[in-house]
Amino acid sequence: MIRALELIRARDLWRLSSQSKNEPWVGEPIAKTLSVDLTVAENKKAINKLVGDWLQVGYLERVEAKDEKHEKRVYVRAGVDPVLEEAREHKGPGYD
Repeated sequence: MIRALELIRARDLWRLSSQSKNEPWVGEPIAKTLSVDLTVAENKKAINKLVGDWLQVGYLERVEAKDEKHEKRVYVRAGVDPVLEEAREHKGPGYD
């Protein structure tokens, strides 16, 4: 998960829709880190579910932005960092 989020952070915005043809879908870096073949329909469905789960817990956040044709689209970018969140929850003496 951490590696996938690092890849997602490397690019500001990703398309939420797996049907996007002109812009990269946020599921691509997730599938890459899990070594999942997205040409298999069941795999693509599973990655779509994972994207939805990550949106719910805040690892990804949904944003609206204009595409290259200046049309509003739904994009996704990295949200909270799970490692930093865990550190904040379990911070010990001297952690700032």
